[in-house]
Amino acid sequence: MKLTYAQIITQHQALQKTEAGPVTPELVEQVKAFIAAVTAAGADVADPRQREQLRSTLRYWSAWVYDQTKEFPPSQLAPFYGTGYGGASARQTTPALRLIAGLGLVVVLLGVATIFVVSLVQTPAAVFPTPAATGDQNTPVAVGFTATNVSPENSPTPAPSDTPAPILPLSTATESPTPLPTSIPTATPVSQEAGYRFTLTGNTDIVLALDFGPDGQTLVSGSRDGFLRVWDLAAQAERSAVQGNAILSLKFDPRGRFFATGGFGGALAFWDAQACLADLSGKACQPQYDQKNIVGDLWGIAFTADGRLMATGSTPETTGNTQPTIRLWDAEGRINSPVLINYIDPIVSVGLTPDGTQLISGGTNGELRLWDVASGKFIRRLGAHSGVIWSLAVSPDGSRVVSAGQDGTLRLWDVASGQLVAMYESAGKEKPIMYSVAYSPDGKLVASGSADGEVRFWNAADLSPRGDSLAGHTGSIRAVAFSLDGKTLASGSADKTIIVWAVPEGP
Repeated sequence: MKLTYAQIITQHQALQKTEAGPVTPELVEQVKAFIAAVTAAGADVADPRQREQLRSTLRYWSAWVYDQTKEFPPSQLAPFYGTGYGGASARQTTPALRLIAGLGLVVVLLGVATIFVVSLVQTPAAVFPTPAATGDQNTPVAVGFTATNVSPENSPTPAPSDTPAPILPLSTATESPTPLPTSIPTATPVSQEAGYRFTLTGNTDIVLALDFGPDGQTLVSGSRDGFLRVWDLAAQAERSAVQGNAILSLKFDPRGRFFATGGFGGALAFWDAQACLADLSGKACQPQYDQKNIVGDLWGIAFTADGRLMATGSTPETTGNTQPTIRLWDAEGRINSPVLINYIDPIVSVGLTPDGTQLISGGTNGELRLWDVASGKFIRRLGAHSGVIWSLAVSPDGSRVVSAGQDGTLRLWDVASGQLVAMYESAGKEKPIMYSVAYSPDGKLVASGSADGEVRFWNAADLSPRGDSLAGHTGSIRAVAFSLDGKTLASGSADKTIIVWAVPEGP
């Protein structure tokens, strides 16, 4: 029995509630069966918005299965077999339509014959081009990402699966509006010894967020297991842990007075830094303010340089959202700013220029947008990735922004002109997703973490590689952060560990 679109959404939400419990073989098989049902349902769904919702659901649960089994299940949505947008069955065609279809088939067969003749003098690759891979097949989209309503004009490119993607895309709206640089840098060979310091263990699920405390000797991390953990870097051990909800984002106020965390269901919490970093029991480390008025899951948090203004970005949990997904906050008062940014599409990453005049957002539709903070008005579209923008970072001087995408690229943009300055594209057919990116405090370096489990450093001016790639994780890297002195980097991974690295020295 095929599931309807409404039944799929209901079952998706029901399965999400089981994620907090133990993972059993029966649950894995149940999820696999659900994936197969969603895949088959594509044959009966014509609406582009609903089809994108189904693709997002498939990415969500395929990633979950991969995390549990290290096998990526077939998850290509079946093509629609009806006659049009209305969803009528292909069996309901009229004789006239069947005649047209027959004539069309003759044309197609003649075309195939022509191609066959041409193939005698051309290479097979020239006649039958292979569609470009759009992500990492072995390490798929993040578990915990809620299926969201994305407009068909800005649909992200589906993650690859065992079934090839259609050759003709639904749209070209996600292509970059500016020419790409003529040379694309290639990452250098992997090396662990060059920068590895030590590994922190104790998390029981994916580490999704982390940041250094103001003393430089403390690290705070958030995981999908619901624990906020404080780490003593000198002792290389966990200092305390506070259990709560899953943490998707975490950022310290630049002045070190407090830090903010975001989670599922729009949970935004503010924590006193002094209490949390000094508390060994975890009892004194409790959120002072717990906001509940954010729509969807809170993936992005950013501060201005003075710590007075904060921005958040979230992804709605249901289709048909009408509430803003970007919010500005008076960080000191822990209250919403009166300025409203009227944007309702899902947002995964946000950044603020140091002076607080502009905000940059990255969404599931791959668009990088620039906003005026004083008025909340849209300024311009900087550019786009062909898929989710998982992370972005604004340079310390506010002149540039670097974005990390589902399409396996890092892109460097000039904020004033909106021009693409440089781009790194993962090598090979299967391009590992770029999940996380950060600027060093002096603005000279960029660090990235990707689905292949490698940390990379880049010269901020042109995204040329700085030193070797660093290997140590066995899962995708979901978060990277520099210490305040810029000498240390921490990376959090789907392998449930945090690795602390020495930052390479250089000019």
